[in-house]
Amino acid sequence: TGSLLASCFILLTERPDIRERLIAEPSLILQSFDEFMRLFTPTQGLCRTVTRDTVLGGQQLRRGDRAMLCFAASCRDPREYENPGEFRLDRKPKPHFAFGGGNHRCLGSLFAKLEFEITLTTVLRRIPDFAVDLDAVQPFDNVGVVTGYRQVPAKFTPAGSVEADPGIPGWGS
Repeated sequence: TGSLLASCFILLTERPDIRERLIAEPSLILQSFDEFMRLFTPTQGLCRTVTRDTVLGGQQLRRGDRAMLCFAASCRDPREYENPGEFRLDRKPKPHFAFGGGNHRCLGSLFAKLEFEITLTTVLRRIPDFAVDLDAVQPFDNVGVVTGYRQVPAKFTPAGSVEADPGIPGWGS
């Protein structure tokens, strides 16, 4: 979730039009989750060991071979998504594999969605003027199949003390 939110804050710094729309229409925040996940899939895929000889996509695989299931690539499939590298707040959500699928679907996917909604809602309500220092962003050097950032520094105007805010999902309930 941290990687997804960092990517989200970077995009909202680069695209103030999207930020302003999310501030003006907070109901779009939860709806935007799938588009952010599709575009910024934190876990790129999983590796598996082939259990029996088979042919997959015209490639001969032998028992014991290692194969990477790159489900993040499916989130950018131009046959499924027009301009797949572009963030579109109004893109109609489609099923995606950013969390894997079937019995390999991420167990925490619903919790990640809730964390995203609460965090983005809170940031846009409490510190809407945040600005990521894009020149100082440092992605992880190498974390295998997970993307992320070593640092995403930002500046913002501090707000007053925080109390329960009924406009933020999960606060005060």
